Amino acid sequence: MSNLSDIGFPTPDETAINEMIIHVLEVAKPAQVPRGFYLVYSDPSGAEMYLQGNLDQELVGFNPHFDGPDAIDLTLISAIERDSSDFDGGFVARFGDTEFVFDSPEFRMAEPENTPRETAVRLTAFASNDLGVVETAEPEFTAVPSPEPEIPSRPIAVIKAEIVRVDRRTNVLSGQDFYSFEVISPIGNLAVVSDPKWITNEPKPGDWVTGTFWLSGKAVDGRR
Repeated sequence: MSNLSDIGFPTPDETAINEMIIHVLEVAKPAQVPRGFYLVYSDPSGAEMYLQGNLDQELVGFNPHFDGPDAIDLTLISAIERDSSDFDGGFVARFGDTEFVFDSPEFRMAEPENTPRETAVRLTAFASNDLGVVETAEPEFTAVPSPEPEIPSRPIAVIKAEIVRVDRRTNVLSGQDFYSFEVISPIGNLAVVSDPKWITNEPKPGDWVTGTFWLSGKAVDGRR
C-alpha cells in the first residue's frame, strides 16, 4: 500500500509489510466493534495504523491515518461499504456545494448507519508521485469521480492549497521521516502528508501544494 510511506511506514514488499504489522501488534490497543475489532496504534508523530480483526481473531486488513490538528464541519450524506473487508468503508460528504468521498480507517466505529448527519471530521490528504510544491496557484478541491457515475466511491481529490505550516516528522515506531503540512483548502484546513521522496524542493509556509490525493477522515463529533 503506497500511502503507508506518507506517514513513515516503509513497505517496499510483502516482507516489510508483515514486519510492520508485527511491530504494530506489539503496541496497538484493541477497540471492539460488532463484527470484530480494530487494533489501533497512535504514533507520537501523528501517524496512525488501524489493523482489522474478525470474530475468528484473524487479521483481515489494515488502514493508515494521520491525526491532523483541525476538524472540518461536514455533512455526512451516506456511508459506503467496501468489498475488501467488513471493516473498510467511507462516507460521501458535503462542504457547502462541494461533494466528495473520504475513507474512514475506523469505519465500523464511526456510526456508518447514522447518516445523514452533521459532524466534525479530521481530514488528511495522502500525497502521491504527482505532488508539487509551487510558489502560487489557484485554490482547488475537486473530487475525482468514479468510473461508474452512479457510485461516487473514489476517495480521491485534486487539491491546490496554500501551506500554513510545515513539519518534518519522524515515525517513532519505524524511525522513518515524513512531511506533514497544514494547508488552507476551499473546504477548510486539511492535513497533507507525504513521503520525502515526492518532495523535489523544500516546502515553506506560503508555498502551495498541488496534486492528486487519497482522502482519509475520522468523524470526531464531540472529540475535537
